[in-house]
Order: sequence, then C-alpha cells, then structure tokens
Amino acid sequence: MPGTETKARPAAAKAEHFDVLVAGAGISGIGAAYHMKDQCPDKSFVVLEKLESFGGTWLWHKYPGIRSDSDLYTFGYRFKPWTGVPIATAQEILDYMDEVIEENELGQYIRYGHKILSADWSSDDSLWTITARKLDTGEEVYFTCNFLWMCQGYYNYERPYTPDWPDMDKFKGQIVHPQLWPDDIDLKGKKVICIGSGATTATVVPAIAGEVDHITVLQRSPTYFIPGRNENEMVTELEQHWHRLGYDPPDRAPESPVRPA
Repeated sequence: MPGTETKARPAAAKAEHFDVLVAGAGISGIGAAYHMKDQCPDKSFVVLEKLESFGGTWLWHKYPGIRSDSDLYTFGYRFKPWTGVPIATAQEILDYMDEVIEENELGQYIRYGHKILSADWSSDDSLWTITARKLDTGEEVYFTCNFLWMCQGYYNYERPYTPDWPDMDKFKGQIVHPQLWPDDIDLKGKKVICIGSGATTATVVPAIAGEVDHITVLQRSPTYFIPGRNENEMVTELEQHWHRLGYDPPDRAPESPVRPA
C-alpha cells in the first residue's frame, strides 16, 4: 500500500538517530525543544533549521515595521510569560526567544544551516528517515527518528504566492513582495500602491507613509482601523489590583511606539 512500504535508507553508520526530530527553529520549534527537555528528559532530540539562526518568520521577514499581529501574552510561551507591551516588534520577539534558548540551554540541540530535503516513513521499521543538506558545505546528511515534529510554519518562504496578472512584465515600476523585501529599496518620493488590507498592510503602510510621496491601499473589502495605545487594559487593571493588594506585578518593559491596528 502507498505510504506503508519500507523505504531505502542509509546504512545505520551514516544516519544519526534521535527519538524526536523537530523541523524548524521558529517560535514553535523552540517551544517544542523546551518541552522535550523539560517533559521528556530521557528522550533524545534534535532541531534542524535551514536559516542561519533561530526565529523563523521573525528572522526571515524584513519589511518595514515588522511586528506581531496578535498580543504576546497569548502568542508567547506559557513557561516564560511575556512581560513587555502586547504588540511586539520582530526584534523584541527574537530577543525573547534568545532568552528562552539561553536560559534553558537549548542551543546544544539546534543545528542551523540544515535544509530538509525529504522525509520517508517505513512502517516495517516504524521509523522516519530524513535527508538534509548542510548549506555551508553542500553535504547531504541523514537522520532517523521515531517521531517527526513539524514546526516549519506554513509559508513557502523562498517562493511566496504572487498573482500572475496580464502585462506585469510591462510595468515600468518595481513590484515588491513583502516576504522578499529588498534591502536596497528606495521609496523616497515614490507613488506606491499596497494591494491587500490584512496584517502586513497594517504594518507596512504606516511604516513607509512618511517616506513615500503618496500611498494607496487597494482592497477588495472594506477594512477599518482605529488608532490605539499599545496596551492591554486588562493587564494594566490587574497590575493596579496587585498594587492595591500590596503585591509587585511582573516587570514590564517601557511602552513601545508600535501601535496595534
């Protein structure tokens, strides 16, 4: 039956075996590593990450104003409650993840620059065989594991979706996808159209509005935004309640200039 046959795999001497292999060192992968070390200390595991460092989405995306689009009190880790402002910049999230890695000594389990090429399951052996490429040398390396934990996210980072509209090749301006934001782009004095009205638009448009000559948001359906403080009123009220009871609330970072949409 398809999917149950025994796949050919490297000789045991060539393949490193782990009980669990985690794909990706983004916020999910780092969380998985923490829970493996904390809850399954007798199990071996490794985290494979294609990029040069941890962070996933927060490392890859470079567009102006990059920040979370949900509050970090719920997006952050239960084992390390977020104490900053609700909406965080990409760098603040990376700093937070760095603390998690350092405080819990997770770096020893992460192998950067490893691109997973294939993952084959053998029902006969009850084993996954993973083929990866070390991007610094081009060498193919092999792993086996009993459980494959997919934390790679849902983006096709290198080939994001771009509509194929007629005559795009004839456009004399520059077409930029935020997922592949160029470092050398110069928007000063430019007339810009931003297509879409989701979280990325809510981030990019305010960040570049003061730089461009004019910007237009082209949207399919009406979307409404209101200005607001980067603050969670419930958290603030709870802190005040703690003070009234004579307790000190957790340390809070100073308010960020980032404003939620």
